[in-house]
Amino acid sequence: MSRIGKAPITVPAGVTVSVGSDNVVTVKGPKGELKQPIDRDITVSVADGSISNVSAYEKLLTVVDEEIKKVGSTLDSSAKPSLATYASAILAGTKLAVMQSPTVQNSIVEILQTAAAASTGQASTTAVATSMSTVLKGFATDVKTALGSASANEIKIFKANTYDPATIPDPKTYVPTVFGGIKSIAFTDQDSTIAIGGTVLITPPTSEAGIDSYNVYFGGANLSDSRLSLITNILKKGSTLSYAIASGTLIATSVTNIWVYPVAAGKELDLPAETTLVNTIAPPGVPTSPGAVGGLASTVISWNPVASASAYTIYWSTTNSVTSSSQKITNATSPYTHNGLSAGTDYFYAISATKDGREGSLSNVVQARTSAALSFSGSLSLGKTQC
Repeated sequence: MSRIGKAPITVPAGVTVSVGSDNVVTVKGPKGELKQPIDRDITVSVADGSISNVSAYEKLLTVVDEEIKKVGSTLDSSAKPSLATYASAILAGTKLAVMQSPTVQNSIVEILQTAAAASTGQASTTAVATSMSTVLKGFATDVKTALGSASANEIKIFKANTYDPATIPDPKTYVPTVFGGIKSIAFTDQDSTIAIGGTVLITPPTSEAGIDSYNVYFGGANLSDSRLSLITNILKKGSTLSYAIASGTLIATSVTNIWVYPVAAGKELDLPAETTLVNTIAPPGVPTSPGAVGGLASTVISWNPVASASAYTIYWSTTNSVTSSSQKITNATSPYTHNGLSAGTDYFYAISATKDGREGSLSNVVQARTSAALSFSGSLSLGKTQC
């Protein structure tokens, strides 16, 4: 029944519906009039030509009541304010709690969107967001008046250090936190070198009310190092934003993420979003024409150079299975002499190139056999020379 009760009922043309203070629904049409008492525990609303059973009002009261209780627990029991001061203080404290809590703001928005959908069939996200922003900006003015001065009567009835007038949001720069949150950031590196290049895509908040632009930074993985280097400032435009980072842009080793902060009235909001920066580096080519020649307790390995390679690694084994887990010789140059080997033994080699810190694939495996150990038979005598 709950789904049926909450479903909107479309009112036909020529029919009027009204709800009396006694919760009696009156329907008038071309063929007469009907009245139906409704239980007072059921809320009936008429909006945009439909009747909806919505509990938005009760839900909003529940959310706000929780904040009122929290504010009430911070009152100084020894204070004896007037009723007007008491009411003003509780109201200001509750408004401030709503202003500073994304959770509470989200709860209110969800309730309002559900109510809007029940009445009109549409969630009206943008309309709700804009209206909510206007209401919260009004809250900011009220709170600044009541709690923005240490001499205000309202602030005196709270326990010490409950509110610091210096930290009360400025109505001119305050932006509701629920709408200041950037939805997403994306970046794909299109530069195949150690440098980067590509387009940063930013999906803005549901409502950008109060937001003027966005600061884009190179930063680390943590919030504490999210502003290592400012990339740019992008003006809002009400849709997905983009900024092209030029190919060949070199970044510090400490840079691991791209961060974006909303800016309102020249002040960055503490509502950043970030994405991990993955540097796409193309691996170097594979060394060609590898070769190996055996000698006495040594081998000589050679290969053709790879363009732009900065170093080579030789992997070796005494079996024909050579992988990147085999024994290796780093920073080798061609030709390379591998000394200290066992005589009469087969050795197998594969070579890889390194470029911009990235290692490429192994070459074909080549084989060389060291010479057998020298042996002598018979005896050797030395004669004496007479003079």
